[in-house]
Amino acid sequence: PVNTQVNVMTHAIKARKHRGARIAVVDVYETGSAAQADIFVRVNPGTDAALACAVMHVLFRDGYADRDYLARYTDAPDDLEAHLQARDPAWASRITGASVEAIEAFARAIGETPRTFFRLGYGFTRSRNGAVAMHAASCIPAVTGAWRLKGGGAFHNNGAIYHWNKTLIEGLDVRDPNVRILDQTRIGDILTGDAGALKGGPPVHGLFIQNTNPMMIAPDHTRVKAGFARDDLFTVVHEQFLTDTAKMADIVLPATMFTEHDDIYQGGGHQHILAGMQVVEPPGECRSNHEVISALARRLGASHPGFEMTPREIADATLKA
Repeated sequence: PVNTQVNVMTHAIKARKHRGARIAVVDVYETGSAAQADIFVRVNPGTDAALACAVMHVLFRDGYADRDYLARYTDAPDDLEAHLQARDPAWASRITGASVEAIEAFARAIGETPRTFFRLGYGFTRSRNGAVAMHAASCIPAVTGAWRLKGGGAFHNNGAIYHWNKTLIEGLDVRDPNVRILDQTRIGDILTGDAGALKGGPPVHGLFIQNTNPMMIAPDHTRVKAGFARDDLFTVVHEQFLTDTAKMADIVLPATMFTEHDDIYQGGGHQHILAGMQVVEPPGECRSNHEVISALARRLGASHPGFEMTPREIADATLKA
């Protein structure tokens, strides 16, 4: 079963042609991939975890669970099985909108195919309880023991294969270990003065934000909103759009889009490094992250080789390193 992208379908269709593999797609509407699938399970948005629980319920119920594998490699298989007792296909059908028959058939296909491979996409994690949904889906091959077989298991992202040397772009050679690093997922606690979140240090009075929208994505929104609303907090947001975070800023700096600056990108589902060179001039006063950081460094008297280099020079040096 795959929650998939085009490059995955290429390999899946080849496997179907040469080895009789079946392709299953779970999605909220009939995508191009779903149209090519042998099994399509349409679910309501944000209900993937319920489907995963019902699938595992069937796997345990019908004897497809690899109990030896579970005992050896997982932490609480008995607790999981007990938790799933009430999560049968009828329960999941009411939540997901998928029929009981579709859920049963999907689970049976997984159980009857030991070398099942899950291509877990990004979409369903971008909803309430998305991380839990991803965890639930990735547990299915643990229940069947598919991980022990070549070609079985699950895949989400291979970003860890690149091993970049980010010394130049992140200034790792001049980092001061005495400067605290705070956890962005606790920005609500940080901005409302939680001593633990502040690691015993003084309160935060200034924020410079790039590449994130904590007013929308950070946990504990009530605290996040209260923190950003403080009168004594000076906030600068460098952004492409007027996000919820940008609306809370004292100063908003316009940022470039990816076609308006030079950069390199790593693949998340393949093994290539991509050159993304600038193709158009940025409008108005839009500046890239690198331009803004380097300009701040000059005004603050901070020195580092990276501040004096162009993005292409930094990319070249990073790739060589």
